Amino acid sequence: AAYVGEMRKADRAMQTFLELYDAGRRRDAWDGASRHFQQSNQRPLFVRNRALVHGTLNPARPRELINVRYARPIYPFHVEEFVLYTLSTQVNDSLATVELTVVKERDGQWRVNWFTGWGK
Repeated sequence: AAYVGEMRKADRAMQTFLELYDAGRRRDAWDGASRHFQQSNQRPLFVRNRALVHGTLNPARPRELINVRYARPIYPFHVEEFVLYTLSTQVNDSLATVELTVVKERDGQWRVNWFTGWGK
């Protein structure tokens, strides 16, 4: 039961990040991400580069969940648990894959820690 509750929290963190991102609210998506994510991605560059590299989500083809993996790190430095999500989507009329890693940080909150995408 605890596992199911934690997965729901991770799912919500992933969905919130993507909703903000897709709505063009990349600053808000960055603000809600993990500390590690923020340290690895300077906010102005994340906002500008993502806007240039990624088009808007094609509304005719929403993201489809391909795979979900839950794990606990061997050496839990800054996270206790994490979930890797792989989704398929369409960006600017091209098929694409999106991966997000959502982590449970030491404060108990689930936040996006990694976000990447590539075309097929």
